[in-house]
Amino acid sequence: MKEQAQKLRTVLESERGAHDQLLAAAEAMNTALKGGQVAEVKRNAARYDELTVQIERLEEQRLAACDAIARSAGLNGHPNLSAIIAALPVEHRGNLDTVRSDLKRAITGLTKVNTSNRVLIESALTNVAQIMNVLTRPDTRLSGYKKHGGMDTRPVHRTFFNQIA
Repeated sequence: MKEQAQKLRTVLESERGAHDQLLAAAEAMNTALKGGQVAEVKRNAARYDELTVQIERLEEQRLAACDAIARSAGLNGHPNLSAIIAALPVEHRGNLDTVRSDLKRAITGLTKVNTSNRVLIESALTNVAQIMNVLTRPDTRLSGYKKHGGMDTRPVHRTFFNQIA
């Protein structure tokens, strides 16, 4: 059981470190989004993707370690991490509760920053769509004049960009 607890501790500490790095990348992306720094957004998005893959691997290792402890402790199904830690003998728990709390804190912070990033990206996309709409939609408000000075009431379709080309 001691080896299994140590394996879980190692995986959780690695996962916590990866989540802290992921949070830093998300915060840097947030700053870049606010500043309109496209190159920084791309760089941080790539780093974010790399860390996400790393966390997925660590999560698989964590689940395997938790399943091993659950089997050894006689727990049924897939108990949550708190139940796994509680099932360990006190002398094998060490700082697992602290590591779990730190991991939870990082995930909560990441959720907040990701929500902010999503809102910023959606706002930027909405702005681009509105600009494109202004530039490409026909404007029928502008009427011309007929040969002899009368108002031409036929609809006129004028756009900034030729949508056909």
